[in-house]
Amino acid sequence: AIRKRVLPTGHGLLFNTMGLLGGVLAKQEQYAEAEPLLLEGYAGLKDNVKVAAHTKEATIKKIISLYDTWDKAAPDTGRSTQAAGWRANLAEWQASTQPAASP
Repeated sequence: AIRKRVLPTGHGLLFNTMGLLGGVLAKQEQYAEAEPLLLEGYAGLKDNVKVAAHTKEATIKKIISLYDTWDKAAPDTGRSTQAAGWRANLAEWQASTQPAASP
């Protein structure tokens, strides 16, 4: 709430904070509360050139962890499919951020 009050709309730190808070809520097994924070946090981070790559990667990993643990707590709800989709997103993102190999 403080960061929303003092930082401009769309600031990367706001989205990073959402991801961090979502990660904490997921660890506390508050999955439904964590999900929108993690997803909105990542959406705000992914195209922001001022945000470090490791921050974006960490947020994707938190989303994967959310869906993995949520699936274990409530099997057969499609969370494993969501985790798999985010794993594919992570692999694609990692491949796109690697420097090109020199011949």
